[in-house]
Amino acid sequence: MNDQAKEIARKSRSSFYFAFNLLPQQKRDAMNTVYAFCRETDDLVDEGNEPEDIKYEKLRKWRIELEKALAGHSDYSLLNKLGRTISQFNIPLDPFFDLLKGMEMDLQYKRYLSFDDLAKYCYRVASTVGLMCIEIFGYKHTSAKDFAVNLGIALQLTNILRDIKKDSERGRIYLPQEDLQRFNYSEQDLFNQVYNANFIDLMEYETKRAEEYFNKA
Repeated sequence: MNDQAKEIARKSRSSFYFAFNLLPQQKRDAMNTVYAFCRETDDLVDEGNEPEDIKYEKLRKWRIELEKALAGHSDYSLLNKLGRTISQFNIPLDPFFDLLKGMEMDLQYKRYLSFDDLAKYCYRVASTVGLMCIEIFGYKHTSAKDFAVNLGIALQLTNILRDIKKDSERGRIYLPQEDLQRFNYSEQDLFNQVYNANFIDLMEYETKRAEEYFNKA
């Protein structure tokens, strides 16, 4: 079971995998398990060309298996291991189920009207991961939770800015509609990859917002 989690982390080619190797064995195994859960959850939504209703059903079943895993009765060994990890490190359950809600948002929404709407998404798909991890790392002050939330939002905003083109090709626009309007840059401009002064001003605005969250973290 540990090997499965480790293999998922290794195959991801993420720098996280190498960082985990610096941890003591118990924490390393726990981090690999949490990472594997997050990776598998994300892949349910982002991988493959299945209709969204099928992906939604897979996500629903995954949630049921997670609930079963908390009692050690899931059909998935990875989730049962996650259940033991949650118990071992006393990790709150909300971040795990909030992550699933964030994945649901990717199936339900292709646009975000305001930054408040986007921030909720960022919290669910990224900040939750930090909230899981700090319980494994250990911390002395509860302010660590705020740092984890802000860092998650900062990192997710960075991902969004990096993947604007790729997401638009999939019909997704994460940039808040209110920001597009503010800088007079239309969805069609984005789809057509129009690079002009309006786009530059919009990107400077968005990157400054991400930087502010990094500073808070």
